[in-house]
Amino acid sequence: MSSASSFQLTPGCIEHMMRAEPSVPLAAGSVLQVLGTKPVANNPASGSAGAQPDERWRLAASDGKHQVNCLASTSLSPLIRQGDIQKFTVIRVDNSIGSLVHGRKIPIIVACTVLGNPTERIGEPVTWTDQMQQQPPQQQQQQQQPPSAYDSHNQWPAPTNTNQQQPAVTSAYAPPAQSSSTNSYGAAGAGASHYGASSSTAAYGATSSGYQAQGQQKPQQSSYGGGSGATGGQDQLTPIAALSPYGNAWTICGRVTSKGDMRTFINKKNNSEGKLFSFTLLDESMDVRITCFGSEVDQFYPVIQQGRVYKVSGGQIKPANQRFSTAQCQYEITASRDTVIEEVTDSPAAAGIPSIKLSIVPLAELINVPKDAMCDVIGIIEDPGHVANITSKATNRELTKRDVTIVDQSGYAVKLTLWGAQAQEFEGQTGEALAVKAAKVGDFGGRTLSYSGGSSSMMINPDIPEAHSLHGWYTSANKPATWHSHSGTSMAAAGGAGGAGGDLMASRNEVVPLIDMTDESVGKGAKGDWYTCEVYVTHIRNNSIAYPGCPKCQKKVNVGAGGWFCEKCQSTTEHPDYRYVMSLCGADASGQMWFQAFNDVGKHDPLAAQAVMDEALFKPFRFRVRVKEEMFQGEARPRHSIMEVTPLDNVQSIVASAQWALGLIRDYDGQQV
Repeated sequence: MSSASSFQLTPGCIEHMMRAEPSVPLAAGSVLQVLGTKPVANNPASGSAGAQPDERWRLAASDGKHQVNCLASTSLSPLIRQGDIQKFTVIRVDNSIGSLVHGRKIPIIVACTVLGNPTERIGEPVTWTDQMQQQPPQQQQQQQQPPSAYDSHNQWPAPTNTNQQQPAVTSAYAPPAQSSSTNSYGAAGAGASHYGASSSTAAYGATSSGYQAQGQQKPQQSSYGGGSGATGGQDQLTPIAALSPYGNAWTICGRVTSKGDMRTFINKKNNSEGKLFSFTLLDESMDVRITCFGSEVDQFYPVIQQGRVYKVSGGQIKPANQRFSTAQCQYEITASRDTVIEEVTDSPAAAGIPSIKLSIVPLAELINVPKDAMCDVIGIIEDPGHVANITSKATNRELTKRDVTIVDQSGYAVKLTLWGAQAQEFEGQTGEALAVKAAKVGDFGGRTLSYSGGSSSMMINPDIPEAHSLHGWYTSANKPATWHSHSGTSMAAAGGAGGAGGDLMASRNEVVPLIDMTDESVGKGAKGDWYTCEVYVTHIRNNSIAYPGCPKCQKKVNVGAGGWFCEKCQSTTEHPDYRYVMSLCGADASGQMWFQAFNDVGKHDPLAAQAVMDEALFKPFRFRVRVKEEMFQGEARPRHSIMEVTPLDNVQSIVASAQWALGLIRDYDGQQV
């Protein structure tokens, strides 16, 4: 605890903010004292354990001269729960938003720095009232302090000489120098499934010019939709953090960070088909998910473009469904006939809204993130990967994927899997920065990430400090020669010793020797096990490479008098669907294994042709294999099915293996080889 006399507040900053336009926030760097905290009405029970993701708190804040009620962003809720922000705590406001609630101006503190916790109140602040708002500033100053107390260089009163030391004046437009002993807390609130709320003084890429201030030129707008709830081109904006189901007239302005595909669904109530799409809108406070159904899909889907800025007004605000939303706002918006969407162009307000806001989790800390949780990551592309087609065992549908390997300053490399259109349209190259918001964490091989679009977003080379820092680190001599992975092994970095095989080495950490797959426990689980191996093909059985399959269930069919009969479907077809299957033997330095390749893998792989079979012998390949125990002639046997095939270059494969082994030696004895 510190004495009150050791802190200097910023007297007059509350009056300056309250007399300004409703959208003007507290000046960055203002030092205030918290006189009290109180949960809002819709919070969970105060006795519940831990900070809840959707709770909100009200603060009574003082500048030593006036006090006013403020709202705390959801990102500050854990700090209030833990007692870091409590009665008499002194904070520096790093980022805030001006908002109008029921006709009264209430600032929202988005990010702050805790400076200390004195034991008593500083100064004798009076509550700011509507009557003070109507009084001229000079008249109010005369009532509160004699003219001799004014400093000729400041509009706000200077401290008077009394026995009790008063708060000294600090400029609200020049934030105090950062102290290494203070604790900074950032502006990114976390959803229920979103891991790693930001703890930085300001959210990445955020600025303080996201809302139109007095005297700015009115932005150009293109309006879509309309209704009784529309506010048209009104300049009064509501921060996303201040959205509430109890407010009727609101207009938010933000940048579209992600836009989902148009999807169809079946309404179980009337058995009719519907359609929907969602997009995420981000302003300086946080982001929110907006969903359109039916006619609103036809109206707004062609209009909404990712990366552009829009004003949105009208619609239903309701609690967010965390199963489908990764946005930070505790509410989500459903568009209605009254919804109006206006594109904002050529405006300082549009330029000030961040393009992405991240609560970054270092790759080394992914091991602490629960499986299936969402988190934000940023890294340098070490290997952009290749597009591959696989067949889903659950649905028998063909899926498109791409495995991108990213690295960061923690020295770890992690595979990020892209699916569908994102995999095909990915244009990232080695050495570029890649930021992903709401990537899903998997536990295969320790830790992996996946991205499929929807409410997630991805940017290549974003203009944020973290990306610039990563670029400088990656191109410097401090980049490690090998990368760590969460599977417990290491791999050589692209461009390291030898300079060859960057694509091979980027995923070399996943390769396991075949002898490890002969353990009796492998493949006994309900879903089987997956592994990656690098083998030389030593033999291919060419006596039977295809079988006639049922077009519906793809099981083997038998020819009969009426055609081809499927015992499972109890149906007959004239033209079976021939499915390719082959058996081959692969060997590495530890042993050999028999593999099977089915349908798309066998059909698209060059091994499917006899002429190529002979040429493929004794060539290196990387197999992605699923092993599962199955019954064969009354005996349980593990079946090793090839799901992906990647041909390897002979020379590069040897170089990659040698460099990977050197990395293991370095990790073992800590010596430079």
